[in-house]
Amino acid sequence: MQMSPLAFVQCIGYAWASGELERALVHKGPGLEGWSQKSATVLLLNGIIAFLLNIVNLTANRKNGPLTMTVAANVTSTTVLLVMYLFHLTITPANSIGIALMLAGGAWYGALEYEEKKNRLRMV
Repeated sequence: MQMSPLAFVQCIGYAWASGELERALVHKGPGLEGWSQKSATVLLLNGIIAFLLNIVNLTANRKNGPLTMTVAANVTSTTVLLVMYLFHLTITPANSIGIALMLAGGAWYGALEYEEKKNRLRMV
């Protein structure tokens, strides 16, 4: 829970810097005046699902090893690429960079965890 407020501030900062907040205000108006009940419900459900996904992810990280999580991340990336191919979705440069960063980060994390585990076993 210590990182959540920082992540919130960071997301709001990025949304402001990219102009997303202004676009949202123009689209829906200030406050909840321009929001329909359906829009507010969809947004609320999206937030709840994202929160639950984070809980599942953190629980999986705690119960499984880094190798399992790295394999799962790579399977996810492969699935995303397969879906993009099957439904003829375009892959923008931003998508490519994001996928590459996710794969590189997962591999880096797995390598660091493996080295740490190896060093712990060496000490015992």
